[in-house]
Amino acid sequence: MFVFPGQKSFSIGEIRFGGQLNNPCVLVGTIFYRKEGLFTGSNGVFDRKKAQDLIKASEGFSDETGIPCMLDVYGDSPEFICDRIDFVSEVSDRPFFIDSTDAKVRIAGVEHAEEVGLCDRLAYNSINVGTGVEELAVLAGSSVSAAILLAFNPLSNSLEGKLKVLDDSVGNLKKGLVETASDCGISRVLVDTGITPLGEGASSAVRAIPCVKAKYGLPSGCGIHNAVIEWRWIKGREELFVDAASNVLARTLGADFILYGPIERARNVFSTVAFVESLFGEASEEFGLDVSDTHPSRLLLK
Repeated sequence: MFVFPGQKSFSIGEIRFGGQLNNPCVLVGTIFYRKEGLFTGSNGVFDRKKAQDLIKASEGFSDETGIPCMLDVYGDSPEFICDRIDFVSEVSDRPFFIDSTDAKVRIAGVEHAEEVGLCDRLAYNSINVGTGVEELAVLAGSSVSAAILLAFNPLSNSLEGKLKVLDDSVGNLKKGLVETASDCGISRVLVDTGITPLGEGASSAVRAIPCVKAKYGLPSGCGIHNAVIEWRWIKGREELFVDAASNVLARTLGADFILYGPIERARNVFSTVAFVESLFGEASEEFGLDVSDTHPSRLLLK
């Protein structure tokens, strides 16, 4: 268990991020990514009962283990992201990320959240080297104050490259990601260390987790699940076990949040990470750190 100097800690909604490792990490499951069997066609219509059941199941695992949870709400069109934001805000009172590979979709999500008064529950995923002027202007003009900075450097996938993109101009950005976010009014910053496939720098993303915490004091994490699903050798073998174990590795190295992939994998991920949190809870006393009454070590070691 690591103890880091000068850590920043803040809340998004009721969910606490950052600080020392006596504060449980936040597990973030992705929903509406078109692979969990929610959709009935290409028109964006989804099974609302099934989606609600998945959300409530993850929240149940969170309540049982004491590990906080959030949703990463994915959208593939401006219309769809708005509908999904409305749905999630109705069935859950927890904060959420908005996510898309299309900047226009992310922009639409921010504008809709602003219109319906949900920006206090919203975190943006993400600001990165490809983020354009229009997107930054929308963020700066909004009430959004929480966002992920994706520390992916297309010029260097090394540990040094990931740290460089936080400090210096790379890609579309005239400044480093940290300063860019500050200029947009983002005061609650999370750093995603940008996982890539095994053999293409995945280890740098994992090593960057404690380095970001040590250098910047910012909550850090990653979507290590992506390295598992891109690993060809594991296909047809025990992928679910490896996937769950990968999240344990990220947490052990200090991850404050983990984007664990499809929400339907929540049971496996919460169970394995709960074991690490229980160990950290036991160790916290030795470091002079307190744990809350709802910490996994309090709930699961009775």
